[in-house]
Amino acid sequence: MLEHAPRRTVGSFKICLKSSLYACDYLGLSRHAIEHTKAYLSAFEDELTQAKDSVALIAAMKARYPGLGMEVALDIGAKVATGEMKWG
Repeated sequence: MLEHAPRRTVGSFKICLKSSLYACDYLGLSRHAIEHTKAYLSAFEDELTQAKDSVALIAAMKARYPGLGMEVALDIGAKVATGEMKWG
């Protein structure tokens, strides 16, 4: 499981956004982008608890976010999150 690490990361973005808006703008971060990322990671965690393997997880995420792209990232992320592939 992800042990809620993505939520802490997104929280850091929010702190950045509140305290140093100019720095986030420089990095290309907007409120919408941060909220979308938070929702996506939350959905990923939810689907991960129900998925039997990376194929099921990928299918569930594509159903929730059709046409999002970044399929290579989703493929690798799903395999790492389900333990089918080691990272690092």
